[in-house]
Amino acid sequence: MNAAERIASTLTARRTRDNAWIARCPAHEDRSPSLSITYIDGRVLVHCFAGCELSDILKALGMTSAAELYDDMCVIPDLAQQRRAQAARELEKWSETFLGIVCRTLRHLDEEIRFATSTIQGFEDGKFDRSAETETDSWNLLGKCVLLKQQCEEYFDILNGTDLHAKLELWRTVKK
Repeated sequence: MNAAERIASTLTARRTRDNAWIARCPAHEDRSPSLSITYIDGRVLVHCFAGCELSDILKALGMTSAAELYDDMCVIPDLAQQRRAQAARELEKWSETFLGIVCRTLRHLDEEIRFATSTIQGFEDGKFDRSAETETDSWNLLGKCVLLKQQCEEYFDILNGTDLHAKLELWRTVKK
């Protein structure tokens, strides 16, 4: 396996042609593939169309220098840095998945808030017979939904941001 194939497999890149791949850039929050990986004459050419510097891409891949882009160079990989880079990629994958869950939850909470609000308004307008138990249940539902919505909005902001430490803390909180 040459250097380009190792990088492509690490990033789960998609082959575009012989000796060429495209992948999500590990150096920034990439929603769609922007990193070009090309293998020519025993060396790897990488280019991020979003403008990431080579040093940032290498660091995110866990590489210590550009020498690792050449097949004939004998380079000892920094395993700790590679593990950190892999952990960052896995955290981003988790963030994307959890963001989908948070978005669905927010939509559901909006529906519940509208329902509770319309029920309470129905009591106030006299459309529904007042029942202390039902009215209390509606107010409790509204209060819980609003609090949960605020928490989900905080999660949404963290998951949409670029702060990996905040995402890691959220992951730790959610996984408890």
